Amino acid sequence: LMTCSARLPVYTLLIAAFIPATTALGGLVGWQGLAMFAIYFFGMFCGLLVKEAHKTMADCVAEVREAVDFLRYYALEAEMAGDAAMQGRGVFVCISPWNFPLAIFAGQVVAALVAGNTVAAKPAEQTPVVARRFVALLHEAGVPADAVAWLHGPGETVGAAPVAHPLAAGVAFTGSTPVAQHIQRALAASGAPLRPLI
Repeated sequence: LMTCSARLPVYTLLIAAFIPATTALGGLVGWQGLAMFAIYFFGMFCGLLVKEAHKTMADCVAEVREAVDFLRYYALEAEMAGDAAMQGRGVFVCISPWNFPLAIFAGQVVAALVAGNTVAAKPAEQTPVVARRFVALLHEAGVPADAVAWLHGPGETVGAAPVAHPLAAGVAFTGSTPVAQHIQRALAASGAPLRPLI
């Protein structure tokens, strides 16, 4: 993560996954391949959300749609800004909550990636499988393995270590106010140059 500095093509995050997916689904291309891709991954993520996060099917559908909206939004913003505006800061630590294990996780990770950063992605310890599958999908789509690392374990140890690391360029966090305050204090105590907490 510390050495990967190449900016990823924006649409890698949105459409490059269609190539392996359509090949795996019989080589379908065009709109038919796109439809099969959407059905396969939509169903897979809904199934994981039901099993791991105990969501209702209606909540699963809404969350997958929100994740797709995040992907579209950040890709379009990056395209409009152009390469000159997308100068990464380094490694961003993304810490997401258990109650939106796909949508918020995907939004944090993709926002950091399209801005030119690498990512240390720490999902909630209650819902790691959804996040792990999303990271695997990014890797299948061509995002380099050293651009996104999936970290699993307790926040007190696995989440705290990358936050305190001097090479962490910033933190994207969604969760409780006490944990956000703890992260803010850890960033301030590190003695490193100013690092944002988003």
